[in-house]
Amino acid sequence: MIKTGLFFGSFNPPIHIGHLIIASYIHQFTDLEEVWIVVSPKNPLKPELELLEEEERLKMAQLAVEHNPSLKVCDIEFYLPKPSYTIDTILRLESDHPGRQFVIIAGTDIFKDFHRWKEWENLISGYQFYIYNRPEYDAGDFANHPSVKIIKAPLLDISSTFIRKALSNGYDIRYMLTEKVWGYIKSKKVISLSLRADYSLASIRSYRYYRNWRFSTFFNDINIILQSIGQLIVSGNCLNRRLPAVNLLIYG
Repeated sequence: MIKTGLFFGSFNPPIHIGHLIIASYIHQFTDLEEVWIVVSPKNPLKPELELLEEEERLKMAQLAVEHNPSLKVCDIEFYLPKPSYTIDTILRLESDHPGRQFVIIAGTDIFKDFHRWKEWENLISGYQFYIYNRPEYDAGDFANHPSVKIIKAPLLDISSTFIRKALSNGYDIRYMLTEKVWGYIKSKKVISLSLRADYSLASIRSYRYYRNWRFSTFFNDINIILQSIGQLIVSGNCLNRRLPAVNLLIYG
């Protein structure tokens, strides 16, 4: 049996060196023979408006690992019903690849919502979890579970959200990405599309907060909306694209 790690994620743009360091470290310093980066088109626990188009996310993941034979991109969830559930994906992969033993790779942050995962009891009892630490999260009671192995992987304090905002403000963050991903972003201007998603999500959230008298959070999201519009105007990527229709007068 080929022991294969499944590193699930939306990899909302861009996939960065922090992701790759974790995947590579867990491959090289554990008993895994390969690591598959499983790009999820639709995470049931993440608002869809936060995500860039799935094909763009998949393409950047493929570019990031194209010359590493031990790290592969898996698009199985693109062919399964959406949203994507880990239990459904792993059962399908076991059916398609009977010669492999699959291990789930994830950060300690998964355990804050783990009880909301589909058939989470079957997952934790039937599969191994290789868990790397995430700042401000711990594995709690799961740390001592026989299916859980804590991996002390090196972490970089960067995120895709940070990179998108840095790019939109004109910072050069090429060394946080692989060369191919950096080139793809510069040529396709995919970050501007993700800023449009940030705008949409903040618009919807702010309306909910206003109606629930949560004014401090409401004004924070209004600020995000205005920043996103400004960044899109500066980048020139809203001129021929229609911003999501949200009428701010509704708050009156």
